[in-house]
Amino acid sequence: MQLVEYFDKAAAKGEPIDCYIYYQELAMHVIAHLALGQSDAEMFNNPINKHLLAFFQQDQRQWSNVIGMISPSLSSFVKMYALMKQKVAGIWQQQQKKKGVGSLEAIDRQIELAVKERQRQREEDEKRGLEPGQPIDFIDLFLDAKSEDNSWEEGIDNFQRGAVSVSKRLTFDEIVAQCKVFLLAGFDTTAISLSYATFLLTKHPEVQLKLQAEIDKECTSTVIGPETLPRMKYLDCVVKEALRMFPLASLFSSRTCMKDTVVGDNIHLKQGMIVAADLWSLHYSKEIYGEDAEEFKPERWLSSPPTLASASVWIPFGFGPRQCIGIYVVHYSASLIFQISCMRLALVEVKLTLCHLLRKFSFVQGPKTEEKLQLFGSMTVAPKAAHIYVKARE
Repeated sequence: MQLVEYFDKAAAKGEPIDCYIYYQELAMHVIAHLALGQSDAEMFNNPINKHLLAFFQQDQRQWSNVIGMISPSLSSFVKMYALMKQKVAGIWQQQQKKKGVGSLEAIDRQIELAVKERQRQREEDEKRGLEPGQPIDFIDLFLDAKSEDNSWEEGIDNFQRGAVSVSKRLTFDEIVAQCKVFLLAGFDTTAISLSYATFLLTKHPEVQLKLQAEIDKECTSTVIGPETLPRMKYLDCVVKEALRMFPLASLFSSRTCMKDTVVGDNIHLKQGMIVAADLWSLHYSKEIYGEDAEEFKPERWLSSPPTLASASVWIPFGFGPRQCIGIYVVHYSASLIFQISCMRLALVEVKLTLCHLLRKFSFVQGPKTEEKLQLFGSMTVAPKAAHIYVKARE
């Protein structure tokens, strides 16, 4: 694991590191392998990073966005404005290129090139009579994806229903869009989650020692298999508590009111109105979490009181059928169903990273460690910096 090598160097030098930056590179390294098939996506050496950061750190407080959120009746005018803005986006793109910063279009181009290259490779293999191997990333899964509609003859890629032609395979644009969703949803959220968990463990060494004891007990092999993480209850508590205290994607909990309704006694919601849950108040509610709601206390999740058993009081990834922007189901080879979720991917990645790091290192405070994290962002809420010191375990 390349991140372990970086932490090893920091421990040897005794220098502080901004773990948020390192976790961004790790998240990019992982998601580039999974979504883009980049075999050489090394940390601190991927040009897509700057485009992703520009997207997540852009200021959403533009007048058009604010009007669209406050007044649903004006949303159509905001959409018209957005379409007109796209027509003149070429000028803005040129300005951004001069600054060395691109947009989502730059990410689209990278994904399109990756998908086209994989298609070309598979076509050449087919001409040489080579059987396709096991899927190595999401691009392979999406290229192989088929619909599981048993009412149609097996092996037919297209069928007609009336005058409409329906393809049983994902289109090129659909594959690019799916890869883009994973790239966006699996990059910054993972890095931020790891940063918050690491900072809180640094500030609470007693919790860190307890977690390390569980890691030492359960992670006895070099490779941490899929059967290991479900046994690590305290690790799950630590991650849940970190996401409770820092619900990093609260913006995505908003929903559109589908019909006029009244909430409580006198809160009138009109159709089309955007309703956003106040996640920060909910996650810090003393009525739900007790008088110690402002404290980092992973043990609260071990007792599982009735109030915490309800997922609706802990919603860092949203709630209901629209939970997490990256959840969807891919039908593969008309026989197996793969449920791929950015939420699950992020949680597994966070837990595996903490296991690999904490069984070799301890996170400690130092002169440059922030007393309190300074938060910023718009699409997600991230720390401006999270400096820690790394000490090798004996």
